Amino acid sequence: LWGFLICLALGIILSWVSIAFVGKPDKFAICYTIGNIIAIIASGFLVGPLRQLKLMFAPTRFVAAIIFFTMMGLTLWVALDLKKRGLC
Repeated sequence: LWGFLICLALGIILSWVSIAFVGKPDKFAICYTIGNIIAIIASGFLVGPLRQLKLMFAPTRFVAAIIFFTMMGLTLWVALDLKKRGLC
C-alpha cells in the first residue's frame, strides 16, 4: 500500500510540475511522461505487475492502452527530436 501511495503521489506531482515547463517542450515532455509512467506503476503495487499488464492490454482496453503509450512516445519524439512546442 505504501508503494502505491508513494508512486501515485510522485506521479501526480510530476504531472503537475510539468505544467511549469509548458514553454520548454523537452522538460515538459520528460516530466509529464515520467509522471504518467510512475502513476501506472503505482497501480501495479495493488494488483501486481503481471496482472496490471494483463488488465491494461485486455481486449476491452487494448486500443486505449496502445493509444496512451503511442501518444507518450510521440510527445517525447516531438519535444526532444523535432523541438515543436506547439505540437508538444
